[in-house]
Amino acid sequence: MPFLHFQKGQHLFWMWDPAEYTWLLINGTIRDYINTEDGRHMSYYIADPPYATGIGKELDGRRYYISNCAAVTDVDVIAVPIDQIKEICEKDPRFFDIYVRIDRIKMLRMYNG
Repeated sequence: MPFLHFQKGQHLFWMWDPAEYTWLLINGTIRDYINTEDGRHMSYYIADPPYATGIGKELDGRRYYISNCAAVTDVDVIAVPIDQIKEICEKDPRFFDIYVRIDRIKMLRMYNG
């Protein structure tokens, strides 16, 4: 699993790119957003660690990102291959526990503003 650094303003991924990784945010702030029909950007989440993004959606047998993700500040992430998540979780239950905790924190943040 690669540990990567993105500079402020760089994109981790673009909407409709093939989704190869889910991204675990270790350091910094990212913004998940979509493009509106009139060309504007609509942010639906600005996140600090711990956070996971980039699961994507499967269409026609392929998985695609359904949003854009940009670095608001310099960020450090771990790129986890989506096709290996199940295998990684089965081999190391600690990874699954961390992933579940990140998802719970993400949901609480969304509901609590």
